[in-house]
Amino acid sequence: MGQKIANMLYNEGVKNVTIMNRTVEKAKQLALKFGYNYEKLDLDKLGSFDIAFISISHENLRLENKWNTLIVDITVPPYLLGIM
Repeated sequence: MGQKIANMLYNEGVKNVTIMNRTVEKAKQLALKFGYNYEKLDLDKLGSFDIAFISISHENLRLENKWNTLIVDITVPPYLLGIM
């Protein structure tokens, strides 16, 4: 999913993108294809972005949108269902 979103943003001319992943090396590989920034996944940093596309799943994870960030949940099934 990250590849598809990054490609879509790139094709639309979006320049300021940061790709996060639990494995920073995976984020780096994808980011370098498009000239984007990358870093290890840190959910506490979501508030520093205008928009966040997420596709994460973890049974113990609780994500609260306590920021002004637009969070687009592309997890299947939706992870944030009912939270926004």
